[in-house]
Order: sequence, then structure tokens, then C-alpha cells
Amino acid sequence: MLRKLSSLTLAVLLVSPAAQVSAQMSTQKSSNAFSLGVSGVAIPGPDTLSVAAPLANLTNRAVADVKIDRIQLATAPLKTPLPMTIGAVGARSSVIVQAELNSQSLVSGHRYELVMQGTYRGQSGYGGYGGAVRRFTVHTSVVMPPPSEGSAQLGTAQVPSQKVEGGRYPPRPPKMDRDVNSGAPPVPTNPEVPGTPTPTGTEPKRVPQ
Repeated sequence: MLRKLSSLTLAVLLVSPAAQVSAQMSTQKSSNAFSLGVSGVAIPGPDTLSVAAPLANLTNRAVADVKIDRIQLATAPLKTPLPMTIGAVGARSSVIVQAELNSQSLVSGHRYELVMQGTYRGQSGYGGYGGAVRRFTVHTSVVMPPPSEGSAQLGTAQVPSQKVEGGRYPPRPPKMDRDVNSGAPPVPTNPEVPGTPTPTGTEPKRVPQ
């Protein structure tokens, strides 16, 4: 009887680590449910970088309770408070995630990796969102833009008119590139900061004959 109990105890001890490893592997696979698209950047103020990127749900089911609890871009300190509540994301849909960082340690023109980590809750077997909380990790690249000067000298240019006569070629439709309909990176939304008006106006004037 004692030998049977010892064998049963040993089997339980061997199965438990295997179950933990299986659960960890399942959690790692769940990170493939999201992806982070091409990022857009803006410099709303000194030493401040705004980054916006689409967080896409790659699955055929909607998810809920999406939260971002970690954002890292090189060594730049984060200004946006965490956790960031995203909410629900529809199947094969995306939402724009935006964050602000201190750009003092970033170099203009350099490419950095943006990493976001968070959690979400999937649908349960009854159609609700009572599933287990799962983690995900996504990343994309960010290029630090050059500093904005804010002002420059205004120049002028003249373009003479051209005229063509006697064309013998039939019209042809324009040839479009394959990426003509590709989506552009999102533009970060920042508060409007009024600037100093110019001393002279820029009203339209008649073209000299």
C-alpha cells in the first residue's frame, strides 16, 4: 500500500511541472493575437516625442479589457501614465495607441524599437468576455524625426506658362504604383499651441498681366 502511495505522489509531482510548462507555452502563443503597425511621430514640445501606432487584433474574435502596462523606447522615460486602458477591439480591427516620451536621450535620424506589453480578455464559450486574462507583447520601429526649427525665411519663385499644340497621341490612363492605396502611419494628436502672428499679411494678390 505504501509503495502505491509513493508511486502516485511521484506521478503527481512529475505531472505538475509539465502542466505549468504547458500553461506558460499557451500564454506565449496568445501574444500572437496582436500586432503593432507602422508608427507615426510628432514633436509637440521641447524634449517631447509623441508616438502613435495601430494595435491590431489578428484573431477572428473580438477581445475586451485590453490594457497597456509597459511601454519602452530605448532609454527614453515615459510621460504617459500607465496602465493605459484601451477597452474592446473588434475582430480583425485595430485601435490607435498613443504615448508621449522624453526624447532628450534620443538621437535625430536614429531608428529605435518600440515595445508595448499588456493584457486582454478573450471570449468565453458562452459568447461573453469571461475568458482568462492573457498577456501580449508587440513591437514596431520608430525613427526619431529631426528637430523642428519653427521658422524660416520665405522665398519666391516664378514658373512661366507652357503651351503644347498638335498632339497626335491618344490619352492613356495614369499608371499607378502598387502601394498607392497603402495606409499611411497614424498622426499623433496633440493640443493646439497658437504661434506668434507674422508682422505682415499673406493675402492673395492679382497676377500681373
